[in-house]
Amino acid sequence: MGIAKRLSGSLDRMIDPLLRGDLILHPYMACAFPILFLKVQNIAWGEPAEIFWPIAIALVLAGVIWMISYWMSRSWQKSALITSGYITWFFSYALFRDLSGCISSSIRNNPFSDEQLMIPYMVFIIIFPILIVRLSQESVKRWTGLLNMAFLLLIVVDGASIIGHEYRVRAFVSQALSRPTSMQNPLPSVLSKRPDIYYIILDALGSSQNVKEYAGIDITPYTDWLKQHGFFIADESRCNYTSTLLSLSSSLNMDYLDQMCNPVPVHSKEFEPHMSLIRNSRVMQYLKERGYKAVLISSGVYATNHWPNADVNLGETAVSEFNQLLLDSTVLQAFEQRYGLIGNLLRDNRCYFFNHIDQIAAIPGPKFVMVHICLPHPPFLFNADGSPYPLAKTGWTNIWGRKEYGEQALFALRRTCEALDRLMKCRNSDGLVVIIQGDHGPPERLGNERLLDQKFIDTKTRIFNAYRLPVPFGQDFSSSLRPVNSFRAVFNSIFGCSIPLLANRAYLGDPSLPFDLQDISSWVPIMQDKSGAHLRGQ
Repeated sequence: MGIAKRLSGSLDRMIDPLLRGDLILHPYMACAFPILFLKVQNIAWGEPAEIFWPIAIALVLAGVIWMISYWMSRSWQKSALITSGYITWFFSYALFRDLSGCISSSIRNNPFSDEQLMIPYMVFIIIFPILIVRLSQESVKRWTGLLNMAFLLLIVVDGASIIGHEYRVRAFVSQALSRPTSMQNPLPSVLSKRPDIYYIILDALGSSQNVKEYAGIDITPYTDWLKQHGFFIADESRCNYTSTLLSLSSSLNMDYLDQMCNPVPVHSKEFEPHMSLIRNSRVMQYLKERGYKAVLISSGVYATNHWPNADVNLGETAVSEFNQLLLDSTVLQAFEQRYGLIGNLLRDNRCYFFNHIDQIAAIPGPKFVMVHICLPHPPFLFNADGSPYPLAKTGWTNIWGRKEYGEQALFALRRTCEALDRLMKCRNSDGLVVIIQGDHGPPERLGNERLLDQKFIDTKTRIFNAYRLPVPFGQDFSSSLRPVNSFRAVFNSIFGCSIPLLANRAYLGDPSLPFDLQDISSWVPIMQDKSGAHLRGQ
């Protein structure tokens, strides 16, 4: 009882100065709240630690504004109110932008442009400090106490949500991935040859026919180049899952997800089990147990941005998915439209593998190199010739455009072939294995993906899928080889394993509900295989 009273007294002594306005903390809390709030809205993506740098930068910004405001007003409390107002204004750009867009679209024969509807947002900069300076000292103190308590309450609620989620997700991952597996390392304990293995994911790249029908772009010059250099193209290949996270979880573990994850509620929005499957995949573990180094080329996307268990992580970027969402919500988005600073950082990330292929190839020892390049997937950053596509036209979000998709697909394939040309000249003495694969195709339409039709399924599932081996292609290599069997076929050919191929299945996965899968196998025809067994590797 005495401890409770002392704790309550200590809490009162902490809260009272905030409530009375004697202690001024709201400018700093105004920095943390919008970042915490956005994190809570996207809580399944990224690590909680990624909010620390944005908060630190926002605190520095608040300190600068506070000092300038104090120099103008000569009042710490009034300058603090001005600072909190400006910080809130800074993080509210997306809200006002979207609101002006809604107003513009709802008014018939609207005479105002979106820019004109944003004028009140810009006028706030001038009007707000004038209003604060005119407040009485009593009003200033009352507003100080009110903002202190309001922001404190909001931060406590969001902080508790993040901490609670982290606690729940750890238990959830343990439960979801506790299913025992009968699959042991299928590789021989001693490998006579250990060729370098490159697994290159070109995000959302469809098959030649798919890209032609979807974007009107002919990519056969690049498929012809690959064939001339010893690649086998599985031109009837389909993805097993229609979203990146599910597709990579399956292909990197050589199995279907229902064989690796325990049944969980289909309404769960937790991605962490799939993230764990990607970061700690069977393919990586099997190869590391046989003396391979695991090398990850960062994609800028959470699941393939950093692998804690990889021997080498290269090309990590500060412009993560969460940071892109955060920047898009601030007034910095307006500057991006003019100067393209974030767009340049994203372009550097997308091109890291292409620009550093010689250094990657020079890493000693046999290596498994995972390369996930978010091309031709949006955001659209490149024209076909490599010139910058203005990010401001689509923003950082997943806005699809057929022409832009086709241009970016041509750029990605051209740079991939150029990198492979250099890579094949500096391969290790045991040869080179390369898999180039789309994780899924582009969407035929946006919106409700549960409204199935054959055209939608065909466009979403037909993927680019190419292989190059240092040995003859075995009978497992057929025109309909799918990602779940990619490494089974590769290991069988290069290491002499006898891993059975799995039956072809396909699932439609909602990106926001990773466990709510719809079996669409009956919609995906099994084509007559054109075996690649007669082809020779390089």
